[in-house]
Amino acid sequence: MLRQLLLCFLFFYAVGLNNSLLANGGTAQAADTRKYITVSLFASTPEAFLDCNNTSVMIRSYVRVNDMYTEEGITYEWRNTIKDFFKVISTEKDLVVTEPGRYTLSVRNTKDCSPLTDLSCSASSEFVVEGINFPN
Repeated sequence: MLRQLLLCFLFFYAVGLNNSLLANGGTAQAADTRKYITVSLFASTPEAFLDCNNTSVMIRSYVRVNDMYTEEGITYEWRNTIKDFFKVISTEKDLVVTEPGRYTLSVRNTKDCSPLTDLSCSASSEFVVEGINFPN
């Protein structure tokens, strides 16, 4: 009886832990074959700051589907959300920026992913580039 209670407690603790990870933006691994996607952004320079010596920054994207890095079947949409949230400024994997801003990348897994059966087919991430606004 004690063993059954302990197993029951551990099961509900694990379920609660997975639910809290998902609620807090974490990624819980599923025991089934449903797909999920994550995206990470990194600057090509140690500091993402624009000035007279550093006039551009490349923001590199890394997309993982079920913890496996991939580029196959991924679509990309970059936006400068400070200037115009609705305007797509690039559909390339990486983005070179020459002005400060808040850049958002939205990615979508178009290969064998269904929003009805998989955990997630799209993800987004944000990257802030700071610096001096140069006059034209």
